[in-house]
Amino acid sequence: MAESTDIFPLKDKFAFLGNEEKGHRRILEKIFKKKFPDQEISMLEESSMPFPKFEVGYKMQLSEIIQKAMEAEKFATDFYKEMEKKVDEEDEKAIARYLSSMEESHYYLLKK
Repeated sequence: MAESTDIFPLKDKFAFLGNEEKGHRRILEKIFKKKFPDQEISMLEESSMPFPKFEVGYKMQLSEIIQKAMEAEKFATDFYKEMEKKVDEEDEKAIARYLSSMEESHYYLLKK
């Protein structure tokens, strides 16, 4: 998304959100390594989660890109809320709540 605009404040916000998501990935990887210390993390080419398809097309309007990003943040918010219900450890529940609230804040950042 950051590459889709020359508007500096937007480019900056998109880059910030990208870095946030990288941080979320590191958190999830830490949880995985703690729960499964003898297993290596392997990423599937395509997720089995029903995550909304998100591709930035060359001719897409910026408003459409932002709307798609908001949908993705809403999906992620709900995903982490469900994750909280499925994990047993209290620290994992707290992390799921944290990630859910971060995704919700991303939604409102984009909405602004």
